[in-house]
Amino acid sequence: MRDRNSSRSGATATAIVVPTPAMAERLRRLAPDMNPAKIHHIPWGIPDHLLHQPLTPPPTQDRPFRLLYAGRLTAEKGLETLATTCAQTRHTTLSIAAPADEYARFADQLRKTGCAHHYLGWLDRHQLWDVFRAHDALAVPSTTLEAFGLVAVEAQACGLPVLYQPVPGLTDVLGDTALPVDFTDPHALTIVLRILQQDPSAHADLRTAGYGNARRFPISTTAKALIALGNQIA
Repeated sequence: MRDRNSSRSGATATAIVVPTPAMAERLRRLAPDMNPAKIHHIPWGIPDHLLHQPLTPPPTQDRPFRLLYAGRLTAEKGLETLATTCAQTRHTTLSIAAPADEYARFADQLRKTGCAHHYLGWLDRHQLWDVFRAHDALAVPSTTLEAFGLVAVEAQACGLPVLYQPVPGLTDVLGDTALPVDFTDPHALTIVLRILQQDPSAHADLRTAGYGNARRFPISTTAKALIALGNQIA
């Protein structure tokens, strides 16, 4: 049914905007008969002013590494895998910013993993930006395609390094400006976190690369591209 609906939408639309090449590919698979010339790649954007704020300070070695998860708690987001891995990772704390009802449904599963964590609530964007500056890295353990990864780019704009499962969409947006990690492997995650905590230059390199990546996505550029497309098809 979804493929049929996608085909109908593609047939009637003058233009379809997607934020990543991965989303364009998914759309082409869902609606193979659609004219590919209708698909326009326009990345999402982050507030311009976010690119002019103080950056997150680097971690220190005299406290646990502060890892943050921010997002929905649906199965494809991979938090259970992250929690299971973190439970086996030493000197690491996990903070979770997620909707309260989803966290309540997930709490029992989370406890079963043995992961010590802090629930921060469901934060608005300004609160989330402040939380970025109180952590050492953002974890994005998604198990399937992500449309874009807006939270990850906002974190990079604040100077927070990003660790991510290399799935389509995220690889398009983050590439080597963030650190791809197999979150199903506690040993691999332990090594990554230890490097970031003990090697200030590695953390600084990720902060610099991430901030440079975030600068590619000001929302003013997104707005201009949408306006230009609207004028083109009007």
